[in-house]
Amino acid sequence: MLRFLIGSYVSILLLLLNTSAWAIPGEGSCLNYKFPPKQLANDGTISTILLIRVLQEGAKVYTTAESKELIRTLKFNTAVLPRKIKGMRIAISKNGSDEILGWVESADLLCGHHPLTSKGLERKAFIKTPPSEEIDGKTVTAYPSPYAKDCNIGRCQQLSRFTLLYIMAEDVASHRFLLADHHNLAAPDLPPLLGWVDFDRTIPWNTTVGLRPKENTDLLCAYEDFNDSKFKSRKDCLKDKVQAIKNGKKIIVLKGGNVWYKNPMHIPVLDNETKDNIYKVAAPSVGMQGFRPFKADKSIDPFRYVDVFFVLDGTATMKPYIEAAKKAVHKIAKGLRKEADYVKSSFRFGFQVYRDDYADDIPGMECNKGVCEYMKLSASTCHANKLDTKKNWKEFKQQIDKVKVTVNDKDDYPERLFNGLRQTIGNIESCNERAKLIFVIGDHGDRQSEDPWDIYRDLKSGPNGNFNRVALYFIQTPNNSSIVKNPKAYTKAYTAFKNQAYKIVDHVLPKKLINKGKETYINRNEFIFELDAYDLVETVLNHVATYSDSSTVDESKQSLRAGNSLENIIHQGLEGDEKTVLYWQWMKDAACGELEEQCEKRIVHDVIDFYIPENKEIIQEEVWMKSKNLIKWLEILKPFGENDNGDIDFFSWSPTKQKKKFADILVAQIESVLGEPKLKLNIALGKQLMKRISGFPMREQGPLLQYSLHELRTMEACEMRYLADWLKSVRNILVTVAAEPRMKVSFELEDYKEPSCYLSDKGKNIKKMVLNPPSFLGDGNEYSYLHSLYGEQIYWLPIDFLP
Repeated sequence: MLRFLIGSYVSILLLLLNTSAWAIPGEGSCLNYKFPPKQLANDGTISTILLIRVLQEGAKVYTTAESKELIRTLKFNTAVLPRKIKGMRIAISKNGSDEILGWVESADLLCGHHPLTSKGLERKAFIKTPPSEEIDGKTVTAYPSPYAKDCNIGRCQQLSRFTLLYIMAEDVASHRFLLADHHNLAAPDLPPLLGWVDFDRTIPWNTTVGLRPKENTDLLCAYEDFNDSKFKSRKDCLKDKVQAIKNGKKIIVLKGGNVWYKNPMHIPVLDNETKDNIYKVAAPSVGMQGFRPFKADKSIDPFRYVDVFFVLDGTATMKPYIEAAKKAVHKIAKGLRKEADYVKSSFRFGFQVYRDDYADDIPGMECNKGVCEYMKLSASTCHANKLDTKKNWKEFKQQIDKVKVTVNDKDDYPERLFNGLRQTIGNIESCNERAKLIFVIGDHGDRQSEDPWDIYRDLKSGPNGNFNRVALYFIQTPNNSSIVKNPKAYTKAYTAFKNQAYKIVDHVLPKKLINKGKETYINRNEFIFELDAYDLVETVLNHVATYSDSSTVDESKQSLRAGNSLENIIHQGLEGDEKTVLYWQWMKDAACGELEEQCEKRIVHDVIDFYIPENKEIIQEEVWMKSKNLIKWLEILKPFGENDNGDIDFFSWSPTKQKKKFADILVAQIESVLGEPKLKLNIALGKQLMKRISGFPMREQGPLLQYSLHELRTMEACEMRYLADWLKSVRNILVTVAAEPRMKVSFELEDYKEPSCYLSDKGKNIKKMVLNPPSFLGDGNEYSYLHSLYGEQIYWLPIDFLP
């Protein structure tokens, strides 16, 4: 809980007067953030490429650090670049721009990129579903501001799925947490914030402990009512569940088996210490389905991949438009690509020039049936990154600079537009997961009067049925019939362009979107218009921006992960009027198959606290371990390794030297790796470390950490040897897990048979570890101790794997 120390009552008063209309957010805002010395100059200038976030809707932007003059307001979650700090305000700019947008109160910005921590442990939470008989009532609202009472000032998220969330900021006055479903906001994909959630609608998870049913366990029950005395002894879960339902209480039945090795989230234990030998956990009332990994949102990932292709009339009047196309591509590649909403977007550019048949006879023109210069899209850049886009833009510029407009007396106005489109289909065919935005720019239609059915078919679905998303824009230059020699012929060809454009658009694009039972028609007029060259640049830029921003993709994915239905997301999108109807139709076509029932219905997991009685026969206690912490354990135990023990080869020493050095080596490794101050002599290592660094996964009552430093130094030689052998075996297990997390590690424990060895009571807990033959955890790569979860690499390891 944060207490701001401003220095005096006067400065506190000034702060309250100068901040936004909202109260001051608590821990996590930029108000109490210290920029690293390397980033902060003496005059307050900030040198960083890391974007920070607006943490509340309507954050005010002022002209100067002291001014009350308001320039604009910012939306919640907007990513901006901090440029300078002065007093209680920070100057900001857009990503990739040196232009200062204005000054924002530090309290309205989130400078941290990782979750808040407590004793080294990142603060995490799950939602706590409110009791309700209605599906829509079983959701938790994430607000765009800490003090928002409704969702009128910005878009809210409704959370209903069992998903791990990270606490990025805390506002004690409003009793809300700022939550994200990713642990690193500075990740290249700029994951969005979820919103502000009431304290009492969350279940904080402040441990690294979890559990699951063992593989040979048939059923494991979790009970809503702690005081129900029946569950403490009853073994029949299904009978318990029937009785609980009669009493109006929930019981969930969980199955064992190796399916848990596929699940990235196991059952989180909320307290390190059990009460009455009962675990308190968070879990979804729907049972096993609430633990299944959610992957269906990947179907909309390609919505940030866009191909921009120009089909250009190459006659004399088109020169300004060819230049405008070049400028538009430049703005996309050099400007739009750097904006925060598009940093994950991928662009590729190409073009096709068409003329009439006369061009076939022009020397050096290399035209065929009126189809001339072109730049094809490469099949090798389907996931084009920033470097690919830059290279593609340079090539586009070089190639389009070679295009020379032509003038010929044989030009009777109609062009070979259809042939240009036929060639275009082949030029854009590669990488079918990318959207194809085709801008046809010309003045006259094709001389062919018959419908080009092959073009209708191939533009709609691709020459091999491989087009998923195609948008066609026909841009006609202004009518110049008043200044030509043959106005009648000109007008006929000019009219043909528009008529042919409408026919093509009508055959290629879907007619309407049906969402939540409501029909919304796709307006053809949005795809056909008349423009001069000056307006072309912004028109192309705006349409490309509409179909390619990553923020809409991220927000939609986040909303799906939270439990929302796709139809709800589309409905909100249509109300917002920020995207075309065609965009949402594409999304529905792309995602509904994988989402199945979530296409139309919200997924509600009904997450609450449950209680599970301890039972080592059927329950496997586990630790949630980050990759970096596994590496730390390997380093702590390094002196006891077999092949990679560095400068210390403990097992090659004499028994006398082993006994003398054992405790000192262990303590030195622990203090060095964990950065802890000197360990106390007479307190168990586990008790000391758990109190200091609860974020580091450990086994407090394990064979190693049960000892105090004094006990390690005074134990009998044979007990020390048993413990060293144990550490060697544990390290071998962790080495195996790190090297191949899909391999199952199991072992048997045997008593040491050495009658002459005197063991302390703690020494009697040390067993000889005998490894079983290795086998795979399951059929498939998804069965693993290691999981990619929320941008982190996480291991779920049995507690017995720790020393």
